[in-house]
Amino acid sequence: MAKSKKVLKRTIPTDLIPIKDETWLIQPLAVTSMRHDFSKTQIKVLVSLIEKLQYKIHEKMSNPNRDLFSSEDFDDDGKIPIQLYYKDLGVADSNYSTLEASLKDLGHIPVEIVTKGKDNTRNWIKSTNLCDVYLMEKVKYNKYAVIKISPDIADRLISLKFGYHSIGKEVVFNAHNKYTQRIYMILEAWKKQGWCRLNMLELRKSLRLEHKYPSYYDFEKRVLKPAKKELKETCDDGFCDCYFDYTPEYERGQKKSEYPPTLFFKITVIQSDMDKQLLDVVAGYQDNFAHLLKKHFKFTESKALRLSAHITNDNYSSSIRKMTELKQYVDLHLNEITDVIGYVYKSFLNHFGVTELEDAQIMEIKNPD
Repeated sequence: MAKSKKVLKRTIPTDLIPIKDETWLIQPLAVTSMRHDFSKTQIKVLVSLIEKLQYKIHEKMSNPNRDLFSSEDFDDDGKIPIQLYYKDLGVADSNYSTLEASLKDLGHIPVEIVTKGKDNTRNWIKSTNLCDVYLMEKVKYNKYAVIKISPDIADRLISLKFGYHSIGKEVVFNAHNKYTQRIYMILEAWKKQGWCRLNMLELRKSLRLEHKYPSYYDFEKRVLKPAKKELKETCDDGFCDCYFDYTPEYERGQKKSEYPPTLFFKITVIQSDMDKQLLDVVAGYQDNFAHLLKKHFKFTESKALRLSAHITNDNYSSSIRKMTELKQYVDLHLNEITDVIGYVYKSFLNHFGVTELEDAQIMEIKNPD
């Protein structure tokens, strides 16, 4: 056994998830840019909340101007309860007491969330806390906690006003430190571009490090280098889809021990894994599109799946907007449309630039039997 270990550069944990099996989530940029000092476990709780809110986030894409939380979503105290099972947070039974201590602290840690003013022209920072945490008393081994979120915080957790991107849930869950988690999320937002330039002070504020690590050397040693090393190794082992390198950008005459005004990040994407990731994201888009067809227009399962097969990464957003327009039109002219499903189906074929004959041929290729 000892000999076999020598041929490995390092021991690879057996509980990691290959990137091809990754759970991809849509995360609003408002969440990614949120300033907080959460621990590694508390960041996992945040990602779990985003996972629980995926349905609402997809609904937000199709109804950007509508309030998506109804009376049935609220508890008696006016807050939105979300039940989180400990086993879903990747915590062993023996560590539940430590997890609960972390959950208790979560309700008291301040966060700053970007928001827009009423005139929609100026960004503001809302200083608050993320949630309330409820744990059962006199239960030796709790199996879950209830997280309660105020309506305005919930709205910000699903807000798409500032954009959105995908993140790999398991990449975040299996990271060894919280800075790897945070930097990975930021890079995912810029992954398609392949690079980003971040303001140094804003990055430190986001990580709640504006008053810690007085020299850039300390910040680099404690934050940047460990995150860079871990993401690269995770990519090499097939458990992450991107890694990064960085270059500090100094002003002329500035000392290297001082913080540079900006950091330039070069993001390298593992292409073969990126293809799989894109397929997974598109599959999620197609599932949600089919769900909305059934909900809003009473499509059958087979008819919804057939039309959703035309959804791609490039046309998803415009198709969701088209669906909103069609829903409004159908509601206003319901008495004039004799076949709602047929009307919507043909409207979307025109939107996709696909003829009925081509649609039939595509389906025949996909389902030769």
